[in-house]
Amino acid sequence: TLDQTLDNIGSDIETVTYYITASANNCQGLTTEYTVTVNPTATVTNDPLSQEQCDGLNTNVVLTSDVAGTQYTWTCTPSSASITGWSDQPTLTGSILQTLDNTGYNTETVNYHLTPSANNCTGTPANYLITVHPTPDLSNAPATQEQCDSVATNITLTSHVAGTQFTWTCIPSSANITGYADNSIPTTLLDQTLDNTGYNIETVTYRLTPSAHNCDGPDTNYVVTINPTPDLSN
Repeated sequence: TLDQTLDNIGSDIETVTYYITASANNCQGLTTEYTVTVNPTATVTNDPLSQEQCDGLNTNVVLTSDVAGTQYTWTCTPSSASITGWSDQPTLTGSILQTLDNTGYNTETVNYHLTPSANNCTGTPANYLITVHPTPDLSNAPATQEQCDSVATNITLTSHVAGTQFTWTCIPSSANITGYADNSIPTTLLDQTLDNTGYNIETVTYRLTPSAHNCDGPDTNYVVTINPTPDLSN
């Protein structure tokens, strides 16, 4: 019986050739070659075994291995019911291509439990963790404010998503309103002194862009109404 445990410690297919000489009744027979092919153990070589992304994006993870031709199956473990779009993969593939949707306000994860396979041999399992950040929003309600002329807005902008900050552009209702300015530096404080130089009620519409964890949310309007300064016109 030829019974040996062969270990292929590399990433290429290797062979062991046995030269077998038969013997019976004190007589030796011919020497025969017997070759055993030893396939390598497939592993997952992605480094790191993790990825962060924004809500609603395709994972687009190309899985890699030192062993040529390796493909993968997996099962999934989501962090909560707020993460959707994931699915187990029972058939072999080379990439994780799933659009993950974080329907909540917290950062969620999907843990992919990968099983690599090559040359009809099962490799070493590994976990690949994908972190999905939520979509930041504006949670001020109502998203409006009415104030007198030449008063600082002093609006603290809020979001359901922790760590959200805001940039904005401005749309005045007429040339009679001054003191507004676009802002490209993320902040949570909208503090501008708006001057209504006319006699009509004016507005400034702030087109806010929320951002958190390098992910932008949908643009949302915040309208500030500026009443004119009353006078005596007799």
